[in-house]
Amino acid sequence: TRRPQRNRVAMLVWAIVSQQSSSRAARSIQQRIVAHVAPRRICPEVFAEIPDATLRQLGVSPQKLQSIRDLTTRVLRREPSLASLHRYDDQAVIERLILIRGIGVWTAQMFLMFSLGRPDVLPWGDLGIRTALQRLYHLDALPNRAECAAIAAVWRPPAPVPPPGGASAAPAPAAASAPPAAASAAAARNPCRPPGRSAASTSCAA
Repeated sequence: TRRPQRNRVAMLVWAIVSQQSSSRAARSIQQRIVAHVAPRRICPEVFAEIPDATLRQLGVSPQKLQSIRDLTTRVLRREPSLASLHRYDDQAVIERLILIRGIGVWTAQMFLMFSLGRPDVLPWGDLGIRTALQRLYHLDALPNRAECAAIAAVWRPPAPVPPPGGASAAPAPAAASAPPAAASAAAARNPCRPPGRSAASTSCAA
């Protein structure tokens, strides 16, 4: 099992930095930022001290700079409080995170899986997952949200992990427009699930 990422602010900053960038380019920018703030860690207070011009020199684009500023400003105001997000269910976490500029449902789902350690999250909008499901189940087209939820219903929990035997052990839904009742009920409850100083504190202390 992968350990949740302890620094929740850093996880979201790197998610913003990596948008529409190659892995190599995003990693390079991340390394420059980390080196610039060292020995301190990534946190809102540190970013508040870095001038826009410096972040631009480190490789952050104007659009991503605005997103990072919005993220750190909101976190400093505790809107949302990242340290308390683990108290909420998946949908409530998503609803709070997507208020931040540059954070969409997919990024919020990645946060659920990799920062909060939630095992039962299926990022139904992920092209890679939809393509994999299309190939595994020999579908004529990429599965939509309802089809992804129906397929994953028999895996639960956790949704991202197929049962032993792979696709053969989990039959695809009979009709895309009519997912199993269990999947429909789950989707109705949570439409985004088809993934002091605490470990999650935003403190600058190492």
